[in-house]
Amino acid sequence: MLCRLRQMQLHCNAKPLDKANIKVTLMVVAVLGVHLFCWTPFHLSTVVALIMDIPQTPLVIGISYFITSLSYANSCLSPFLYAFLDDSFPRSFHKLIDDRITP
Repeated sequence: MLCRLRQMQLHCNAKPLDKANIKVTLMVVAVLGVHLFCWTPFHLSTVVALIMDIPQTPLVIGISYFITSLSYANSCLSPFLYAFLDDSFPRSFHKLIDDRITP
């Protein structure tokens, strides 16, 4: 997917559909990257805990809490990624604010 993204460089004479495809591809890559970044440590630590007998020291418990928090952070970050990587979000947000301010 990344190779295809590099091949589809945005040129000034590109069609609007090509630009839209590139933006969607960037959004998918960003969401997938954050998902992998947040969930890979959780799954790796689960596999390691099943294979090895790790003593429960304060450091191991702290790392476990951090890894679990990182997996929860994925759910918090996804809406922000979708919102800020979408072109229609700023317009809709400004319209919402303007409608609330003006009576």
